[in-house]
Amino acid sequence: MTSYLEEIAHSIVHLPAGLGSTYALLVVQHGELIVESYNGVLPISEQPVTASLPLLSWSMAKSVTHTALAFAHDDGLVNLDGPAGLDEWARDERSTITVRHLLQMTSGLEWNEDYVDGSSSDVIEMLFGSGAGDVGGFAANKPLVASPGTVWNYSSGTTNILTRLLKDRLAEVGTTTYSYLRDRLFDPIGATFEESQLKLDSTGTWVGSSFLYLTARDWARYGELFLNNGLVGAQSVLAQRWVEEAKTSGALLTGKLLGDQYGYSNHWWLWPTQSATPDAFAAFGYEGQHVVVVSSKDAVVVRLGATPDSEKHFVRAMLHRLIEALPDS
Repeated sequence: MTSYLEEIAHSIVHLPAGLGSTYALLVVQHGELIVESYNGVLPISEQPVTASLPLLSWSMAKSVTHTALAFAHDDGLVNLDGPAGLDEWARDERSTITVRHLLQMTSGLEWNEDYVDGSSSDVIEMLFGSGAGDVGGFAANKPLVASPGTVWNYSSGTTNILTRLLKDRLAEVGTTTYSYLRDRLFDPIGATFEESQLKLDSTGTWVGSSFLYLTARDWARYGELFLNNGLVGAQSVLAQRWVEEAKTSGALLTGKLLGDQYGYSNHWWLWPTQSATPDAFAAFGYEGQHVVVVSSKDAVVVRLGATPDSEKHFVRAMLHRLIEALPDS
């Protein structure tokens, strides 16, 4: 690792005052772990951050939800391009909402994804208020305010509609979301995955918008699955078309959430086209969680931590510098 790369990595791990904490920073390039650093203590639990400590995903779990739905589609359990088929939508215009609309965040359902103002935030009410016992039902009961497929609106609610749908389809074949993710994804990539790392609501629905705990190394393994076109060694774990789908833009966003132009595709974010690595795509999460897949560098970058939402663009700019400093593959 060059001294310049070391300098950038150090600046990300040891952030200036006001930018919060970086708990873990990993860079895997050409299959080798070239950067690995852990720092700090988790609030509340006061656990020191180590390589073996599972860390919270926040919205990076959304990208894993996409992967779970891809498996379910291939297994004949869910049709991504068919109607979602929820009972509460059967007799109104929401019946035209497809699984794909939900994956693309274009369902047309009313939703306010506000992480600050709890008085108007649907996501806070869903995760920590009246909707916490049935996150999918809370989101599914929102009215339609736009024709499906016409308006992009980032919504943790639509993700939890998907994970409720997944739970119901898996129950029909006698399994659970935990067992399915373990058998189809986490065991094949070599991740350590226990049931406690998956948060369920009172109905048994995985809160796939926000709550998945994995070690930093396991987040890197997940990124490598996409870097390697769905392969783990010679074994095909995920069909390559789902990797291609994850990095094909369905919406170009300007400033609504991220202060820059990032594409969005099926619960994945796409690096800005004007950046030095426009081929990169990523799972993002609240407080600056990142798993970034960069094919042109043959690399995966993982940053986990707790940065105020208003300051995340500084951390993201550092990650851009780190990725650009990696030698081309």
